[in-house]
Amino acid sequence: MSLFDDLLLRLHLRSGFAFDTCEETMVSLRCGDGLRVYLAAYQDRWLVLYHELDGDCGPVTPDNLFGRHWPAHVLSPVDGIWILWSQQPLAGLSEHALECWVSDFAASVARYRSPAAATEKARGGWF
Repeated sequence: MSLFDDLLLRLHLRSGFAFDTCEETMVSLRCGDGLRVYLAAYQDRWLVLYHELDGDCGPVTPDNLFGRHWPAHVLSPVDGIWILWSQQPLAGLSEHALECWVSDFAASVARYRSPAAATEKARGGWF
């Protein structure tokens, strides 16, 4: 069993989160309000969370590459789609830390999706 599979199993047993398998090294998690966060293993050493933002998220610009908080939530365009993503090493990541990270990440996604996103972003908030 890979570190990724083991961590997801422990998180499921701890919190009851249910995952939908997308690929061998990627799953999706429904976080409420139709929000779906994807979790992917990268090179068997990194865990990446990401969410594709809709066109209704307001004007956004790439930011927070280095972030004030770890793990940073990075907003960047990929093939014309805005992606909010975050990553950290799989090794040593506990199910509790992952649960907190996913919750914080989902809250960041929700802020970008809210009608006030453009206003708050312009004021330099969130990160």
